Amino acid sequence: MSQKNVLHTQGTRFQRDSGTEWEYIAQCKDITPPDVSRTTIDTTTIDQYEGSDPDLYKQYVGGLLESGAVELDMIFDPNSTSQRTLEADIEADNAVRYRIVYINGATRTFFGILTNIKPTNGMDDVCRQTVSIKVSGKSTYEAAV
Repeated sequence: MSQKNVLHTQGTRFQRDSGTEWEYIAQCKDITPPDVSRTTIDTTTIDQYEGSDPDLYKQYVGGLLESGAVELDMIFDPNSTSQRTLEADIEADNAVRYRIVYINGATRTFFGILTNIKPTNGMDDVCRQTVSIKVSGKSTYEAAV
């Protein structure tokens, strides 16, 4: 792999769509982007076992795709208005638009429901919180230009 193809995470930002602009959410330590998974639908039938050499394997077709969740590991800042706005999203009934902006300008944009805010106060650490956002629909990756 050429060094030109390496994308450093330092400088990556998490943002929330305020309706008029992208608001930067400060103090993220780690951002775990959404994954993609697919359900399976069992199509095995009882009549596939006829004859002297029964097929003992279940059969499946692909089901719906799911975009998973986004996890933010953050340093808790009680004075951060952007963190307070993000925390208010847990009470929103509808999905909110978020995006991850990589240092090279590429983005991953998605709608999500904030599902969990978990504070942690480890010994010999600063106050932190983990924020979980369930992605609604498909996330969109746009390469840098």
